[in-house]
Amino acid sequence: MRRGGISPKDFAEKFAPAAGFRNILVHMYDEVDPGVLEEFLTEKLGDFEEFAGYVLEYVEKKETE
Repeated sequence: MRRGGISPKDFAEKFAPAAGFRNILVHMYDEVDPGVLEEFLTEKLGDFEEFAGYVLEYVEKKETE
């Protein structure tokens, strides 16, 4: 996630497990742990909103370059 410079490094490190979890959900690499799913849905949704904000800032910046 950090490769594109979209989000600050500390956020990218905190948000990185979401990418791994996404791979499990989409590609069924592993069985989905209901406890982990519940954690993402109840405790980490704000991280997705924060990431969306960084993406919006990045896109707006690129549009003005």
